[in-house]
Amino acid sequence: MPEYFYADRLFNALERTDPEPGMLLVAAPGMYSPEFARTVVLIIEQSADRTLGVVLNRRSETALANVIPAWADLAAKPQAVHIGGPVRPEAAVCLGVTSPGVDIDANPYFQRMANRLVLLNLNVEPELVSADIDGVRIFAGYAEWEPGQLDDEILRGVNLHVDAGETFNNIPGYEARGGETLKYVKNYFENESQGSKLLNNIDEMLGERQNIFRIGVIGDQIDAYNLSSGASLVNDTSFFVANHRFMNSEEMLRNTILHELGHTLGLRHQGAHAVVKDIQGMRLDTSAYKSVMNYDYQFDYFNYSEKPYLLDTPFGVREVPADWEALAINAWRIGARGVASAPSQEGAVNDPAPKEQPEEEKPAEQPAPEAEKPAEKPAEHEQQAEQKDKPAPVVEKDVNVAAIVAPIVAILALIGIGFAVMNMMPGLGF
Repeated sequence: MPEYFYADRLFNALERTDPEPGMLLVAAPGMYSPEFARTVVLIIEQSADRTLGVVLNRRSETALANVIPAWADLAAKPQAVHIGGPVRPEAAVCLGVTSPGVDIDANPYFQRMANRLVLLNLNVEPELVSADIDGVRIFAGYAEWEPGQLDDEILRGVNLHVDAGETFNNIPGYEARGGETLKYVKNYFENESQGSKLLNNIDEMLGERQNIFRIGVIGDQIDAYNLSSGASLVNDTSFFVANHRFMNSEEMLRNTILHELGHTLGLRHQGAHAVVKDIQGMRLDTSAYKSVMNYDYQFDYFNYSEKPYLLDTPFGVREVPADWEALAINAWRIGARGVASAPSQEGAVNDPAPKEQPEEEKPAEQPAPEAEKPAEKPAEHEQQAEQKDKPAPVVEKDVNVAAIVAPIVAILALIGIGFAVMNMMPGLGF
């Protein structure tokens, strides 16, 4: 069974409900985000403005007596400060387990989480609650989600975090380092192999961050003879979006970014790479494949496919899984220690241009020079570059479109924090 099915099926086996205080979130298998890998998070606050939680199973080496000595005697063993999450590590959050028979609702210093588990007010003197508490645990920092963000993570098992510097950054507690602007050039891959340049972008723009982020560059044309909409490394972490004169709207640009990102997540134009990799280039009926990855829907449908479909191929009928079930989030670089060496990869894909493009200009009919063909892959990395046939919004050509480097994170390993949900179990101890 393909590895990518494992996490999703385990995730689906657990009950999914709306987030609420007292709920436990279990990090999905395969998550490599340093903040959340192999964690169990307790939701402590849910409102229209935000959702807060604390990581339960991360202990620091700092003794609680050295930080908040007044509460050390009430702390359960080990009496250490625990790491609650990446947001405001200077803030303290206290959880406690009440003694049997205590009326939690009658105590103004307690907020019930589940059963005997409560959130304590650390501003109170410990002596005022010590008779009602069996033990406490104190956390430095917490996790935070914006409205609706956690619902999406629970639904899909992934969340997209984007670091585009001052332009856009949706990563709580993270100091943005993206958004770099490159010198404008009309033909981004001029006289260069697409695969090689996309690989170089990983090393040059991400460097030591390449085990967390994917890198996306938005520029002008691919080259003088190529009006494709973009190019991507399949099952790797680098892509390019061509925001040239045939990209006629912000929606087209938006959809193309999702399309190119999809290639780095292991999706081809007919669906999951693992299922369709041997039929690339064949003209097949993919009308049942409703996905932004399908050229027929690239500019009109902003989503990956949610249902499997049957694909009739020269080798027989195949069931292609829904894109959301087949995302290869954990590219080989993600979660690696240091800068990893490249294994044998799938390659770079070259996509066609938008429907508005004149027939004679379409890349499919006017291929790029031999040295820049997308199928060409650097021998040292054994990679192909997958270029797409569709572009981005109309812009003035002498304006500095500035290829914007948008390191797209996989804080979950993509990018994304995937959590499985289960109800708080009775008798949770510390």
